[in-house]
Amino acid sequence: MASQPLEDTAESQASDELECKICYNRYNLKQRKPKVLECCHRVCAKCLYKI
Repeated sequence: MASQPLEDTAESQASDELECKICYNRYNLKQRKPKVLECCHRVCAKCLYKI
């Protein structure tokens, strides 16, 4: 099995950090501002408000 190039993996991880893990929308500075939970997971403010 061929492994992914390191650049693709790093790029994928970086883009993962830019989106909410609940709604999969990218963070922004308004309604989708990233919030860090006590467990160190990040979700957008809009999803956090819903839960």
